[in-house]
Amino acid sequence: MNTLNPVVFRIRADVGCLHPAAKYTGSNGMLDGAKGMRHKWDRGQSPKISFQPFPLTCITSIAAHMAALIYKICPRPLWREAEDTGVFHGAPIDLSDGFIHFSTAEQMAETAAKHFSGQNDLLLIAVDAGALGDALRYEVSRGGALFPHLYGPLALDTVHWVKPLPLGQDGMHVFPGPAE
Repeated sequence: MNTLNPVVFRIRADVGCLHPAAKYTGSNGMLDGAKGMRHKWDRGQSPKISFQPFPLTCITSIAAHMAALIYKICPRPLWREAEDTGVFHGAPIDLSDGFIHFSTAEQMAETAAKHFSGQNDLLLIAVDAGALGDALRYEVSRGGALFPHLYGPLALDTVHWVKPLPLGQDGMHVFPGPAE
């Protein structure tokens, strides 16, 4: 038996490197699910891992995720509390689910329509995804899309900007333009 310390490999399924259905078939390894698959084996062994690519609609690179902004829609009073304390712990739904829900730029309009329909006095908060580290995970959610979830509090120094998210005359939220 090999007495060397095990080597730990972390395969980041949460950022699109590997399909959650990847299979590890090594003799002494383990697979702990799609939220950060980990495979362990002793040095010198030949692990057998089969990779299944994400569908084309889900393929993303680590660099793209790490450089991207993600977005949180938040009632103004709740965000003002966070500004007073210097940290955002989440909205009631976030606290219930155990993570802070975010959306990508492509997802935020649908998120607003589905979860904040008709609500006024909201803010759109842009956060630097790369600054959140391993606490940020991209997990399958609505429609099979990967949504960013933060497992921990949001430090306000990771916030890129905060802008109003008003309702338009048609009752739909009016998102700020890129130059605003």
